[in-house]
Amino acid sequence: MTKIAYISLGGTIGMMGEDGKNVKPCLGARELLEALNLDNERFSVESHDLMNVASAHLGFADLLRVTELLYRLRAGGIRAAVISQGSDSLEETALFLDLFCPPDMTVVMTCAMLNPALGFSDGPENLRNALRLAHYLKGRDRGCFVVFTDQIFTPLGLRKVAATGLNAFLSTPDPALGRFVEGRIHYRPASRRPAPLSLPPATAEAPKVGLLRYGLDMDPALLRAITATGLHGLVVEGMGGGHVAPAMADVLEETVRTMPVVLASRTCFGPALRQTYGYAGGEIDLQNRGLINGGFLDGLKARILLTALLWSRHSPQQIRKYFEKLELA
Repeated sequence: MTKIAYISLGGTIGMMGEDGKNVKPCLGARELLEALNLDNERFSVESHDLMNVASAHLGFADLLRVTELLYRLRAGGIRAAVISQGSDSLEETALFLDLFCPPDMTVVMTCAMLNPALGFSDGPENLRNALRLAHYLKGRDRGCFVVFTDQIFTPLGLRKVAATGLNAFLSTPDPALGRFVEGRIHYRPASRRPAPLSLPPATAEAPKVGLLRYGLDMDPALLRAITATGLHGLVVEGMGGGHVAPAMADVLEETVRTMPVVLASRTCFGPALRQTYGYAGGEIDLQNRGLINGGFLDGLKARILLTALLWSRHSPQQIRKYFEKLELA
């Protein structure tokens, strides 16, 4: 029988409070599993309570702890794991773990939008589906996946687009990988996945990477103030296909001399264009000034990827090539 590791990090799936209000982290992995009837499943589950926090409280050091646990589990013979956490940062943490999880391991992440104190929650079914998918994919496909409601997502395409409700996530530009229909899994492999990265040195702190969303008539002095805080990298979400005013473009050119800067689109469906607009501050101009085109990655994911590449000691040239290969995959 397949053994699956279940790692609980906290989040709405385990939060409790009177009448579903003022909820806080409460339930752990064992309690969440007890809500499921897994007697007829073809897998067993071992539980791990690594932490119990809101996902907005997670940091890169926490994610490194998760990754290190995954490597220990894999060394012990486990090839599939499920992780539950809060929905707020799921689109970011899933990409991080997709980059750093053991290369021959299947990891499925899930969450809930409705807390169990309400008396009804999407958490149990999401967790059950995540466990079933981990069992199904073990040995078939590696990397990190996300299950929410009845859909299966890749971290690259996952986006949280609503603060509440069961339509909180969608996949763009790639469609969802599959779905659960009448208890059966309908799945197709992802057409593109980020190349896995080696774990960063245990003693190295995560690099500081900023994220700036450009807005109408934004003062370039804000960019100078941000970069003066000791950043190691920067992601800029430009208007439309990745556009800023000429004065901001001038400061971005200065910034590129000291750190890698990635250009993304601030629109939900992207991408950052490459060869359409040639005016000052357009995407052609910004690329000529040295910015790295982030393609379909939104600012949040471009920041995660840039952080991971810097943390794993990639050079500026290697970072540029990685982004280019990901876009062409």
